[in-house]
Amino acid sequence: MDFDIRKIIAENSESDIIISSERHAETGVANTGCFIMKNSAWSRDFLHNWWENYDRSEAHDQIFFDKLYKSMLPGIEEHVTILPEDAMNSSPPP
Repeated sequence: MDFDIRKIIAENSESDIIISSERHAETGVANTGCFIMKNSAWSRDFLHNWWENYDRSEAHDQIFFDKLYKSMLPGIEEHVTILPEDAMNSSPPP
């Protein structure tokens, strides 16, 4: 219970999105169940692209985050910080 979101933000203050990695590579680069997003034009554009450019009847949000992230390589690393899988989420079993 000693999790401090302010510390994660301070350590990654240049990032627009801070998110934990995903243990199971087949479901994506990051665990989209919990992430921190800066209110910036870049973040809003990323969210818009994530929502608008993929058919959600085909797969779930994590798959499309992965596709969008990979489509923006190289360069997206300047905006998105991917932390270890247990940085903001529980590692199974919780």
